[in-house]
Amino acid sequence: EDQKPVLIITSYCIEDLSFYWMSSVVESIIQTVDEDVIKKMQPLEVLSLSRIQPSVLNGLDHDWSKDLGTLAVKDVTIVNAFIHLLEGVNDLYAIDLKVENLDAMDLISKRVYDHILKFVLY
Repeated sequence: EDQKPVLIITSYCIEDLSFYWMSSVVESIIQTVDEDVIKKMQPLEVLSLSRIQPSVLNGLDHDWSKDLGTLAVKDVTIVNAFIHLLEGVNDLYAIDLKVENLDAMDLISKRVYDHILKFVLY
């Protein structure tokens, strides 16, 4: 089997700011990988991720702004969308996840980080 190219994701944490680390990871991914990774996601997932990282909508054909106003996004929806994004990227790349100031990671992100280390990036 061919080895997947390595994708280095550098991310940052801010203590007590919910989703900040996840937002940082999403930003790093969309700055690095082809936007097809985002285009393959379900619209609700893209909208959910846009709540923590609006630049996820850049370069997409659909005008998402009319959908954003009425959509109530739950934390679990954001987390699921984030995990699905990482799974999609992990199918294409060997992810090297670098976390700066890990000790300052917010609680939601910490729970998600522990989950993806166990079940996505193992």
